[in-house]
Amino acid sequence: MYINISGFVIALADFSLEQQSALALNDGTISLSATPGVNALVIRLTSAYVFIGTDGVMNKAGYSDSTAFENDLSNAGAIGFYVNNATLDLAIVSESAVDGRKWVGISASIASLGVTGLPDAFSLEIRDLQFVYNQAAADGSRLNWSGLAANSFPMTLGSLALLDNTTEFKVAGTVMVSIENFVYVSGSVAIQRKDLFVKTVGAATSTKMSVLTIGASDVRAFAGVGDADINDDGLVDDNAVLSQNAVGVSLAIDDLAIVLAKPVVAQGATPSTKSYFALTGSGSAELIGVEGIEIKGRIAISINQGKDGSVYAPAIDFVASAIANSDAWGSTQGLKLPTGPADDQFTIVGFDESNLLKVAGYISVSISDFLHLSGQFAFSKSGTPQTVKIAGSTQTKQVNVMTIGASNVNAFVGVGGPYFVDSNDDGIIDENDTPQTDGAMGFVLRDVNFALALFKSTTPATDQSSYYAIKAFGGAEVVGIDALTIRADVLGVDINGGRDHLGAAQSLDLKNSASFSADGGLVVETGLDPDGAGDLTAPTMTLDYTAGILRAHGSVTVIIDNFVYVSGNFEFQKSSVQETVVLTNGTTKKVNVLTVGASDVNAFVGVGDPDSNGDGMFDASDDPAANNAIGLVITDLDFGLALFKPIDTADSSSYYALRAQASGISLVG
Repeated sequence: MYINISGFVIALADFSLEQQSALALNDGTISLSATPGVNALVIRLTSAYVFIGTDGVMNKAGYSDSTAFENDLSNAGAIGFYVNNATLDLAIVSESAVDGRKWVGISASIASLGVTGLPDAFSLEIRDLQFVYNQAAADGSRLNWSGLAANSFPMTLGSLALLDNTTEFKVAGTVMVSIENFVYVSGSVAIQRKDLFVKTVGAATSTKMSVLTIGASDVRAFAGVGDADINDDGLVDDNAVLSQNAVGVSLAIDDLAIVLAKPVVAQGATPSTKSYFALTGSGSAELIGVEGIEIKGRIAISINQGKDGSVYAPAIDFVASAIANSDAWGSTQGLKLPTGPADDQFTIVGFDESNLLKVAGYISVSISDFLHLSGQFAFSKSGTPQTVKIAGSTQTKQVNVMTIGASNVNAFVGVGGPYFVDSNDDGIIDENDTPQTDGAMGFVLRDVNFALALFKSTTPATDQSSYYAIKAFGGAEVVGIDALTIRADVLGVDINGGRDHLGAAQSLDLKNSASFSADGGLVVETGLDPDGAGDLTAPTMTLDYTAGILRAHGSVTVIIDNFVYVSGNFEFQKSSVQETVVLTNGTTKKVNVLTVGASDVNAFVGVGDPDSNGDGMFDASDDPAANNAIGLVITDLDFGLALFKPIDTADSSSYYALRAQASGISLVG
């Protein structure tokens, strides 16, 4: 078949047409006898080449491959759109009875679709494009074309034999766009609409819903200068190749899945006010080709929400829905969602928590040899209200929870950096990497981990209470100065507090709260899940407080020019509640209390090295005299300082108490 409409539309294809009447029909759901039966028309196009534009040409003898067609168009100076090596299967099935139902099925595939004749600054090509459409009859029923083929339908359906009655339409393909040699985008995309029976979280029954899915995989984008597709394979190059040929910003999306759903109602009925949204995705971004500056990161997002109007409603339980109808859902683990045209391009959405919002990622920033910052982070919002216990009482309440976490946070400020490097090339700088210490001088934060939880009553109109909990720990050090060592091997912060609905201080007993007690407290994710749906889990910290606390603590070592050595533990803590103290005159006052303590403090002032065991600190295990050190030694010093301040702001008095003791003060050498 050859068509030429004024040189504007030119098409060449092989085609076949078949029509039969009075056929029996059985697709596994719809069954009709041969009397009166159905009428069926099947049209099939193969090896189709199409051009739409100006100055187009086409060899009527046909083409053995798409390259020859594209060369003909280019040589003729054609401008427009072209379709390479397409196939189309179209079937129309209608009941023979008057006003009978009619069903239409379309399945098409296109090897490539693009533009020709435009300036070199713009290019567009879509490869492996697939399109299916299953039009329902007036009563809303759709044919299961795969069921027809399996039940010996007498006509050849071609690729329609892969289409079932749950799918309304699907479009998938791989795209490459280049604009002004500045913006490049490539990747695979799939859009699909299906009718599925869906269970929401906590529901015992299923509801029929119209479900629209959007999936993407292997999406790469680049904005900058230089050639981002150096091998002309229609895909944006990976970062290692980009860094040699281009300067700009690279973005990669590994997998992205979006699900939109709405209940199906009877024809003529009032539309449902309920709607559902889910999203899961992961990707990365990186600054490419800028000498001396490195900025890169990864991110993963999970969202599962339900709404009834403007009010939150239970979200879709993808796992329960899939278990109940695994054939339609494509998996028993959740919704199998296409992310491209190939059979192996899919992801599974497996949420089973309502109104989930979770973001996790990793970021690394290095500026010349002066600044480095890297670490993982995570943010989440509870999907359902949590039951918490008020510290020091039996009272419980319902709260919404938001958590923020960070892990393996490393920072360097100085010269000769970046100090922290990805020595094992796993894409993340963490405790498994070896710092690059040669030539580095400056201040270092090492392996900082952090968890923050915020709690808010679920009934803010009548209860305005709010609570917070924080836990953090890590290390700090001055590096690269031979005559000076300042090192905190452990620095920690513990905070648990809040206010009740009247504004009075109040805190939560997280360890014994009903929603968290099984885990020993509130578990906060602090970074990326290293293998997604695999067996590995994201890093976490547990907030296991049972009472209010405001505390900072650590272990510090100071060495100055081999003359002064000091090491020991310290702690600062503020009372979580007001205390009543008795004064020497017999009266009482309500006060806030701050305590400062130190333990196992060891100090040396003199000449020589008192660190006899070479562990980088001076403590009770060292023997300065055996190491030929000479000077003053203080061993195992402990002290406690308490500061008291009346809560009455008009009272300017203050009080303190101090106690100190040491195992020994001596001269050695």
